[in-house]
Amino acid sequence: MRKDKLSAAGFLSGAVNGLFGAGGGNIAVLMLEREGADPKTAHASALALTLVFSIVSIFIYTAKGALDPVNAAKLLPFGAMGAFVGTRLMKRIDPMMLVRLFACVMIYFGIRMMTN
Repeated sequence: MRKDKLSAAGFLSGAVNGLFGAGGGNIAVLMLEREGADPKTAHASALALTLVFSIVSIFIYTAKGALDPVNAAKLLPFGAMGAFVGTRLMKRIDPMMLVRLFACVMIYFGIRMMTN
């Protein structure tokens, strides 16, 4: 991928993550896979990217008074445990199965968002 396309994809990933609070990683995964990364490496790398996107967004949302630190703090330890378990499972899942599972999760939540 050319540098200008790579820069545009990175910008789009960050913008989507900032706008929706999530989703930038999806774009990053697609971008990284097009660059030749295997699915597991693309997902792991996208997590590193979305961490940076999320930190930037946290500062902006906090400055605007939109962050609920009490409820966020309640979810944080369980989210960390889930992330630990998920990364351990990812090592054991076939890359194509990981892609299919990811697609199913995205479809499920997409339909759920559109019907609620």
